[in-house]
Amino acid sequence: MRKSDYESSSIRGRIIFFLFLFAFLPVFLIGCSQVKILTPASGSPFPSGQAIEFEGEVTRSFETGGADRSDDLTWNSSIDGPLGTGRKVTANKLSVGAHGIKATWPEKNRSDSISIRVNP
Repeated sequence: MRKSDYESSSIRGRIIFFLFLFAFLPVFLIGCSQVKILTPASGSPFPSGQAIEFEGEVTRSFETGGADRSDDLTWNSSIDGPLGTGRKVTANKLSVGAHGIKATWPEKNRSDSISIRVNP
């Protein structure tokens, strides 16, 4: 291998390294989007028949293009099933018992869960 071939190969290797680094740098610095249930707090008790408002968010990142994707959340109860879609969802008549509440961002299959109790 001639010296000019070695220099050319070395430069190409550095360019590829830096392109790779800049392509994945946002993942390392910013991280991936996460789903967070903001309210209510996990373990909260509620009387039967009370409307319960759930609020969540999808954290902004390179995956969301900086956009707010919180309106894409789907909400489910382990007892009563689907509760709705969006940043905020109100459940008017959850069944009595211990509920696992899950907010999911379907696009990336990310989720967060809490537990609440509906008392008689």
